[in-house]
Amino acid sequence: MSDRLDGLEGGLSDAASELSMWRSLKEHPGWQKLVKDMKVEESMRALVVTRKPIGHVGEAFRQEYMKGEANGLGLALAHPDTEIEALSIEIRKLEVEIRNEKELVGRIARDEADAGGRVPSDDGSLGSAG
Repeated sequence: MSDRLDGLEGGLSDAASELSMWRSLKEHPGWQKLVKDMKVEESMRALVVTRKPIGHVGEAFRQEYMKGEANGLGLALAHPDTEIEALSIEIRKLEVEIRNEKELVGRIARDEADAGGRVPSDDGSLGSAG
């Protein structure tokens, strides 16, 4: 096998392991509880920001801060799904690259076997090695 193929297969193994970790996290009851709690917090902040009028300029800064908190909570909730999607794409890409590399290595091996140890001579014809 080629060094490139070994590297691709190692990358595939690493990506599959990481994908499994993210999927396990999403299935864990603790994560599901955290998601539920974070969605409540996100909704509360969004309601304050969108429903409560600003009484004075100082409250504008407080609302902007709460917008940031709500957005941060949303980003944190979306992160595992983003990682899962990115890793799934990376795995599909690596699988294609591995398949292509295996085909290339196989073609090279067949060409070498077909040549039967013959090497090109100065005039381009195949002569025997040695």
